[in-house]
This record gives sequence, C-alpha cells and structure tokens, in this order.
Amino acid sequence: MKPQKAVVDQFITGVNENDPDAVDESVGSWAAGAFTADNIGEYTFERGDLRRTTRERTYVILETDLTITHQGESRTEEVSFRLSEAREEWYIGQIFIVGGLIIDGEALGPPSAFMDAEFDSAPTSSDETGVLTVRHSGGGPLTAKGLTFRGTIVDPEGANPDISTDGVTVAEATQRSQFVPGDTLTIGVEAEYQISVRYSKEGLGSTVILQEFSHS
Repeated sequence: MKPQKAVVDQFITGVNENDPDAVDESVGSWAAGAFTADNIGEYTFERGDLRRTTRERTYVILETDLTITHQGESRTEEVSFRLSEAREEWYIGQIFIVGGLIIDGEALGPPSAFMDAEFDSAPTSSDETGVLTVRHSGGGPLTAKGLTFRGTIVDPEGANPDISTDGVTVAEATQRSQFVPGDTLTIGVEAEYQISVRYSKEGLGSTVILQEFSHS
C-alpha cells in the first residue's frame, strides 16, 4: 500500500504547504482545480490511519478520518480516496467526503448526499402530470451550479414548480447558490416519471448520478 499511501500524503502535504501544483500533480478528475494559490492557505488537513477497504483490478479505495481546518475552525470527516493507476503511477481519481467540502463555491469532490421525493398530481390541471418535491435529507451540501435534474420533466399547467426544464441547473432555475440538508425543490414531471439527480463539476467532463426516482 506504500505507493497508494504516498500519493494521499502528497495531496495532504500539498495543501498544508500551500502548494496547489503539488496537489494537482497527485489528483485528477473531481479532485483537481479546487485549490488555488488564493485559497489554499486557508486550509490544513490532518489524517488518521489509512484503511484499504476495496481493491479491484483498476482501482483501490483508501479511507481515513480527515480533520479539516478552515480559518481556525476544525471538523473531522470520514473521507474515501479512490485511487487509479496510469503509466504505473497512482493518482487520486475521486475524493468522497461525507459532509462535503466546498472551496470558493467549487466542490472538492462529489459529496455523499441523500434525497427523498414525493409526487403530487393535485397542483396540476391534468392527471398526466404532477409535481415531484425533492428534499435533501442528509449528507453534504451541493453547489447549485453543479446540480441538475434529467428525465421526464415538463412545465405542467396549474403549477409553478422550481424546475420545469430538463437539464437546467438549480442555480439557473432558482438563483440559489447551494442545496443543503433540509432544502426542497419542486419539479414538474409526467405522472409516469423517471428522474435522475446529477452532479457535475464546472470545467470537467465528469458527472455522477446521485440518485434516481421513478414511477410507472
């Protein structure tokens, strides 16, 4: 596990030594680009013991408790580092932080977020449409500019949902900056709906599906 542990330590040391280039050398995809010369000095990391929880042919997952200090305030989160190998060198492909970590409005990695949904056809003028209320029920915060809903989304008569266009970001539709635990959104949908909740990071092609809701 030494080469894998070393790349995690390179990432953490890069943050602690205010070196965004060293951070970016150790990571790819979701983990890249959040730290800059302007903001990296606001953060320090301290990790606990690294535990390898998954080993597959193309990747491994290491977990640890990470203490994150930002401008003098600290919190400890359970963090998973997903490492992949390219040209016989390991790099951090994804970082999952249970409570999430947003740096200057940009998520360090796709946070673990949980949602539930409730469908109601009463607000609309047709039995063929309805309003799906989605609630952020737990986990980390999501930036509104990275959050989209895709699927059988419509603009139903008789209702005024927050989202009535397939693929529009929550920021564009609602002017919100974040979607955090306890928040709700309403979406216009067909009665037989299939909706995916997607999260992407600005400037990257990486998108993850956080959750899916359907009824037929």
